[in-house]
Amino acid sequence: MTALATLYTREIIFMAADSLEVELDDYENRRVLGVRETQKLFLLQKTATGISVSGYASWDDKTVRDILGHFLKVLDHHHPSQAAVAEGLCSFLNTFYGGLRSRFHLCGFDDREPFVALLDYQEEGGHRLQRVNVNKRGVVRGGILTFCEWETHKYARGRLPDLDILRTADAIHFIHGFFDHEMDLVRKTKEVADVGGPVDVLILTPGWQSYHAVKNLQEAILI
Repeated sequence: MTALATLYTREIIFMAADSLEVELDDYENRRVLGVRETQKLFLLQKTATGISVSGYASWDDKTVRDILGHFLKVLDHHHPSQAAVAEGLCSFLNTFYGGLRSRFHLCGFDDREPFVALLDYQEEGGHRLQRVNVNKRGVVRGGILTFCEWETHKYARGRLPDLDILRTADAIHFIHGFFDHEMDLVRKTKEVADVGGPVDVLILTPGWQSYHAVKNLQEAILI
């Protein structure tokens, strides 16, 4: 598995992902062939979009980074909105990589409005896009989007910092606590730990994006 955490307010977004990739011989039987580190958190520089991913790390001979690079080549770069980027990726995956069993967090800003969305693979086929940082009335809100074990999700919800006065130091502390809890849990409960390695953290604000922590900046940024 992969652990993802996206913490967001109306002014700032923090995206984080672990690094461990477990190689399986078959998705259903799940026999482990090996483990290694891989990049799961990316910045699309031309659109200032952060993308984190869990699930398949590759498809045929293409890594997720290769797939996102392919998407950038076909994306209309005439200042697309973050929603247009997300909708474009959803359509692109359904057209070219319909069997890619992966989940994506997509985040960015349109002027000063934050956009946070979940792009999730559906077992019945295809990917479904859902914006998560607006309520039913369309009002922008803060919150957290995670992919992790249920116990870690409950742990994170119970320790969520005050998003109205969120400081960067508090957000980073929370993120490290989230991943420490998840990694400790999978080590204790699974035969082969499927979450681990360095944790990458990307910070997004209106007009500015920067990695707080990253394994390989060249791999993490797609131009």
